[in-house]
Amino acid sequence: MEKNLIKKYNTQNRNFGYNIMEGGTSPQLPQEVRDKIAKALKGNKNGLGKKCSEEKKRKISLAQKGRKLTDEHKAKLRKPKSITHPCSEETRQKIIANKKDKKAIICIETGIKYESIQECARQLNLYATNICKVLKGKIKTTGGFHFKYENDDI
Repeated sequence: MEKNLIKKYNTQNRNFGYNIMEGGTSPQLPQEVRDKIAKALKGNKNGLGKKCSEEKKRKISLAQKGRKLTDEHKAKLRKPKSITHPCSEETRQKIIANKKDKKAIICIETGIKYESIQECARQLNLYATNICKVLKGKIKTTGGFHFKYENDDI
């Protein structure tokens, strides 16, 4: 049917239409055309991953100067993403229940046991990565708290 309509209305002729082929087939673009398309699509058009020119840096700087953030916005930027974009309690419980490698941890100061690092981070308003660092001994405290794994005898 497509072939018949293209032939009937002569849409392969640029004066009457836009079809390149007679229809009903999937085109195989020549390598030259594919290379041209690939070249046009390469690179990030938004400038990410590329060095900014000094002129562009200056323009960005001028645009940001004098911009005032509200205290509420500043506080939101300081919070971990897990706090500003939490999932529902039901979803969180499903994820926790399905985790096979989670280990319970204990806050030494409070003596409270947490089922996972993520749960501890949410309840104490801390970064989970920093709690991990404390548990691995890379840093001593986070948020003024010390932590250990429940089964550690150290």
